[in-house]
Amino acid sequence: MKIIRFINDLFNSNTYLIELQNNSVIIIDPCENELLFIHLKLNNLFPVYVFLTHEHIDHISGTNKLKNRYPKVKIVCSNFSMMAIGQPKLNLSFFYNINYSSVPADIPVSEKGLQIKLENIELKLYTFGGHSKGGLFIVINNTIFTGDQFIKNIKTVTKLPGGSKEKLMDSFLFLKNNFDKKTIIYPGHGESFSVENLKIW
Repeated sequence: MKIIRFINDLFNSNTYLIELQNNSVIIIDPCENELLFIHLKLNNLFPVYVFLTHEHIDHISGTNKLKNRYPKVKIVCSNFSMMAIGQPKLNLSFFYNINYSSVPADIPVSEKGLQIKLENIELKLYTFGGHSKGGLFIVINNTIFTGDQFIKNIKTVTKLPGGSKEKLMDSFLFLKNNFDKKTIIYPGHGESFSVENLKIW
């Protein structure tokens, strides 16, 4: 499994591309980044799933372009994000004079979570509030994509609409208690780090 990170102009958010077999890829948090689309085209890659770690604009601004170019791709996110990504005030784009409304997602993830089997990997999806109401953890093998829930050496922002310090703590304990300390976390901004180095303030 190969993971490629794209750093976006919009708040330096991370988009991740995971290469599978037969030129298929998974994309996590697609932002409007021409380098991503150039990479897909030059390498003849085809997205099969798009996963959104949460509903904020700097993690969803590429959904419309992706869906337009690859109509068969399935967008997956939490139940709350299903509703919020299409509303500029809830996805926060309104407050940055962007007013972005995403195409609808295809597959919702409830509080019970969801498992998706794809080729030789199994994806496990867990919903967690904290940074936002629509947070989603994507677990693939020994890696976890947390969005803005946890960022290396950065205090998690919980003051935005839907944020919760209590739910953030729940997710912190979930990661600490259920994953090996060497498990790698890929955050929504900045560099990756291990569960061993996961901190909360």
